[in-house]
Amino acid sequence: MQILLKKLKKLTIQNGDGIYGDLTIALKDIDAILSTKDIAEKQRNIKLLIAPTSNLQDLSIDCGWGEEFLLLADKIEQELHSEL
Repeated sequence: MQILLKKLKKLTIQNGDGIYGDLTIALKDIDAILSTKDIAEKQRNIKLLIAPTSNLQDLSIDCGWGEEFLLLADKIEQELHSEL
C-alpha cells in the first residue's frame, strides 16, 4: 500500500495545482495517511482520499491525469479489500 500511495503522491507533485482541486491539501492528506500507524484510521482515510469527487480526483481531472488517477485508485482499492 505504501508504494501505491507514494506513486500517487509523485503523480500529484508532478502534475501541479489546479482550479478545482488543491495540491497542498492533497499532499497533506497523502502524507497524513503515510504516517498513520492505526490501520483502521489509515483505511478510512484512504477511502476518503480516492473517493469519487474527492479533492484528489478533482485535481487529477483538472490537471489532465484523471485516467491515471482512476487506475491507481482502483489498485489501491483492490489492495484495501485484500487486507480485510
